Amino acid sequence: MKTIKIWDGIRVTTSSESEVVESPSDLWKMFGWDIENDPNAKECSLIITRELFCFGHIDISQMNGGKTLLLSVIPASESEVE
Repeated sequence: MKTIKIWDGIRVTTSSESEVVESPSDLWKMFGWDIENDPNAKECSLIITRELFCFGHIDISQMNGGKTLLLSVIPASESEVE
């Protein structure tokens, strides 16, 4: 069975720093969201994941009180097909 790696991570950029997380589930932990028990958090997580898959980035600064909060996909290298 072949697997295709879609991304190497997601870069989270604020006005003061940049950090890379491995997967969307790491984002929810970073944001303190309980997507299993909070329907609003779950809906937001689905929207953000969809945007990342479709466009490769999303600006969610508005949900951060107007402070910079950008998420962008770090594409996987083509050589990583197993």
